[in-house]
Amino acid sequence: MITPSGPVPDMRLHSSSEFIHCALDEDFTRGVIEELDRQPRPRPSFRTGVRDKSIERIIWMLLEELETERPLGSLYVDSLAHALATRYIMLDCAWRDRPRSRMSGLLPRVLSRVLEKIEANLDADLSLESLAQESGYSRAHFLRMFRDTTGSTPHQYVLNLRLQRAKDCLRQNGASLIEVAASCGFSSQSHMTNVFRQRLETTPGEFRRNA
Repeated sequence: MITPSGPVPDMRLHSSSEFIHCALDEDFTRGVIEELDRQPRPRPSFRTGVRDKSIERIIWMLLEELETERPLGSLYVDSLAHALATRYIMLDCAWRDRPRSRMSGLLPRVLSRVLEKIEANLDADLSLESLAQESGYSRAHFLRMFRDTTGSTPHQYVLNLRLQRAKDCLRQNGASLIEVAASCGFSSQSHMTNVFRQRLETTPGEFRRNA
């Protein structure tokens, strides 16, 4: 169900139901609208019985991130929130034609600046907004241009870099697994272990012993 800001219509349910209520900040959605290549009509309408599998998947992924003991961090959440807002806008608003701008990859100097920021802050909780600001582009344009240039999303790129740094640390020093996870930007030791299992089919401890 899509409910615009303002008074909520009266409703009566005739059976038990489970609700997930997801509120989108108006300034955030306005910013996403401004980043799109086409301009939607500004006012959404109240609608019930809406089924959109993409929106459902994104909301479930956000809910899992909220409840998990191994959060993936701001960059992951920012990307999901941006995708959710974009899908919502495209679902509920009729489009007015507007010429599309041609997109290309990031210039080498811009990409270098972004990658330097990632390297210097790999142990921090990087956000999509901070990386987009470093590039000088909006979040939507930065996402597309970064993917076109590197072949991966910022979240995946950062995760791969953290994994590589963790592997180097495990090979070269005797720091504890908790210390390695913190120095490489993983939210916890269990988060690092989960990534190792997904990407390398092993645990950090097993990787250290084999290395």
